[in-house]
Amino acid sequence: MQLVMVHGSGQNELTYHYQTARFPDADAVNLPGHPDGAARDSIGGYADWLREYVQGRGYAPFVLFGHSMGGAIALDYALRYPGDLAGLALIGTGARLRVHPDYLNRCLDDAQWRAEAPAYYEAINRELAPQLAARALQSGPMVEHNDLAACDKFDVMERVKEITLPTLVIVGQDDVMTPVRYAEYLGRELPDAEVVVVPNSGHFVTLEQPDAVNEAVARFLERLGG
Repeated sequence: MQLVMVHGSGQNELTYHYQTARFPDADAVNLPGHPDGAARDSIGGYADWLREYVQGRGYAPFVLFGHSMGGAIALDYALRYPGDLAGLALIGTGARLRVHPDYLNRCLDDAQWRAEAPAYYEAINRELAPQLAARALQSGPMVEHNDLAACDKFDVMERVKEITLPTLVIVGQDDVMTPVRYAEYLGRELPDAEVVVVPNSGHFVTLEQPDAVNEAVARFLERLGG
């Protein structure tokens, strides 16, 4: 079964470094503007790009993964193109993604944003910190600002109940950007959802606790028969 993995704001395929190692046939995509091409200015715009991408590769049906903004893209995709999908994995995300102004404002100071990147990623994952920082710097702060602004406009809280696909919802117990209550809401509203709360992890749960994430994904895929 094909897995397609979509990263979050300002990020790239390294978000799923440990998942693509465990599931080598997975396709962890780089959204346009990350760093190549032009970023889209809405969640729907990214979902449209993704559909063109997967159709060009003949991925159907497939399991769609989304972390943070990627989760918003996955929800939008599932609402509009459910027939393409075998299931969803929503990671560190929510049905509404209001963004604190502090996160948006930090992207507007280019020098500070670039200076803080190495320490930021060191705190998330020491092994990959240099690569994570270098790749984020390639895209730059304004791409992250663009993505966060798109997230801030995203809201499908009244519609998620329409998604009947089997869904795995994963969240870090200490996630302050998309806290556990966001995952719990998805678990209540989605008709066929399992919620996994991962201890000792924040927003980048795929990088902070990859073994726990991979085990949850493996169980989910077994359920789907993949």
